[in-house]
Amino acid sequence: TPASDTLKRVDKSDIIETTLSRENIWLAQTPQVFRFDLILKAHETARRDGYVGTDDASLVERLGEDVKIINGGRFNIKITKKEDLAIAKAMFDAGLV
Repeated sequence: TPASDTLKRVDKSDIIETTLSRENIWLAQTPQVFRFDLILKAHETARRDGYVGTDDASLVERLGEDVKIINGGRFNIKITKKEDLAIAKAMFDAGLV
């Protein structure tokens, strides 16, 4: 999904250094789909190198492979914390998903 929030780069003291352009910035969502042989190689390589990526796409990118992005949706939220579940329930109750 294309980024809609304003993006800031900050220093180690959390002081804003600059505002970044949103042009060509996307928010990665799941699910992410890859050929099995490619994603297996990506995970094996990352494990061997001690690399911890933030998503499967980052592991495949490290191999030098192209990763195609498609537009997802703002309601496809990641549910990690209790408050994420509350947001998802509110969206469901409102008929948004």
